[in-house]
Amino acid sequence: MKKLAFILFMLVLIGFGVYYYILKSFKAPEFKEIRILNTEMIAFNKVKVDAVAILLNPNNQNAILLNTEVKAYSKNELIANVSQTNGVKIEANKEFQIPLLFEINPIQIGITHGLSGIFENMLDENKTIEVRFEGYCRIKTMNTVQEIPILYTESIKIK
Repeated sequence: MKKLAFILFMLVLIGFGVYYYILKSFKAPEFKEIRILNTEMIAFNKVKVDAVAILLNPNNQNAILLNTEVKAYSKNELIANVSQTNGVKIEANKEFQIPLLFEINPIQIGITHGLSGIFENMLDENKTIEVRFEGYCRIKTMNTVQEIPILYTESIKIK
């Protein structure tokens, strides 16, 4: 009976050791960049932007992308807010993409860029604006939820 208790105790101890090792060796996925895939003028005051945030999962464990919260700024003025619930499986040791779909108002951007910005937006068909993305995405791995910060600046060409 003592041998059985000792073997059971050792198995539990080894199990906790392996679990602790896996948790300790877990590295948070890292944000790499945001790629603008397409911009499309829907109306005079709406531009639809299709983008992806690219992250890398450097771990041996799969994860689940829970949600994404990103705000887009141009010259420190909020121009778009992306709030998405994803629930997507993230494979181990791979790069993964989070789709980001949002709309911006070119007139509002022109106003934030001053009077000259309004005229530029009206006259220039291929206007490029610099957009700063700030936010996070939440990822769940082994019952642990982590927030990965997203900070990135990209130029968007409005067609």
